[in-house]
Amino acid sequence: MTSHALLGNFAVGQIALGQKVHKPSLPKLPGMFVDVTDTLFSILLSNKARLNKLTELTTYSVIGKASAKRSFMAETQSRFFTRQFLGEFPKRRAMLKQCLDDTLFSLVDDMYTSRKCRIDSNLWYGIVYCVLRCYARNPDVELVEALRPLYFARVASFIHETNNDTNRQAELKIRAQARLFRERRAHLLHLLT
Repeated sequence: MTSHALLGNFAVGQIALGQKVHKPSLPKLPGMFVDVTDTLFSILLSNKARLNKLTELTTYSVIGKASAKRSFMAETQSRFFTRQFLGEFPKRRAMLKQCLDDTLFSLVDDMYTSRKCRIDSNLWYGIVYCVLRCYARNPDVELVEALRPLYFARVASFIHETNNDTNRQAELKIRAQARLFRERRAHLLHLLT
């Protein structure tokens, strides 16, 4: 919905819902990642001409009051994401080797060998854009599935990056990553031509 709102020039806002309490969704995450990412890639590719015209969202309304309490991502979640990466990467290795440039693939392959998740925002941007380039040439859901173990590694990395941060500090890191993707969209559009 956010993609359609931004591409449709609708006003967007943020709703502070407080702490999310529900049944555990981690077991469903692998399938949800593929569905959401496949849809996002399709939306981006069908709106290539409009991507460069999007402006940065600097102000937006906030409804509700955000919790000042830091919701730490448990070490068990970090281990879950690391296990998912280590378990799935070997199955996706060949496809990733075809999609990623040699430098990126070498970094990811070394990370797997060391069994440590270390994907920062810059590496993540490179990975996502390379996979999106492959997807643009052949929109196959298997490419999104190949991205999934690296997404898990990025989440595990982000948990470690922000483990001692306040909510505000963690949010600033998320915004910085979004800004990085936005600033480099000309590179994305070049890859897609």
